[in-house]
Amino acid sequence: MEKKITSKLPWAAVATIIVVVVGLGAWALLGQAPAGTATITAVAGQGVVFAGGIPTGTASGIENVYIIAHGTYTKTENLSGNSNILGVIEANTGSVNIPYGTSFDIVVAVKVGTDNMAYVNVDNMNVSLAVSGSFSITEENTTDKNLFENSGYGTATGWVRVNAVWDNNGNGYTLSAGGSITLDPIKLWGWK
Repeated sequence: MEKKITSKLPWAAVATIIVVVVGLGAWALLGQAPAGTATITAVAGQGVVFAGGIPTGTASGIENVYIIAHGTYTKTENLSGNSNILGVIEANTGSVNIPYGTSFDIVVAVKVGTDNMAYVNVDNMNVSLAVSGSFSITEENTTDKNLFENSGYGTATGWVRVNAVWDNNGNGYTLSAGGSITLDPIKLWGWK
């Protein structure tokens, strides 16, 4: 005599499992997975100020810290309003959230005038930063200083605007979901 095999799951339970599996598959295919961010915070070093814009006259200060998509900009351009900016830090202890997994560079835009340097020259000023958190950078001066505007270059009465770039030796940086870094300290100085 033949034995009939019967399912131990009632049809309603089987239908519910199928609906849940199809729903999860659609959710994954349509890209409705929860979005994640990573956080970047900046802190100016002692005696260094965020200028809250472009410093007037021959005054010096940090204009902005741009977190910008890697490889999408020219280092010698004024980045204000660039469509590839992921976030802008405009004040001490300012913070931005960026999409995780996105390759980015850190660009510190500064203006340095003869109130802080004897002669207007990119070689007479410097920007440094240290990074801690999901990855670290020991405090270092940038060697990637890019002039994008000036007045009185080579004189004792003017200023330079410079993008100081950290781009991980041309590779960009990335943060994972929930990752964070702190740029502390950011320093700017010139030689008198």
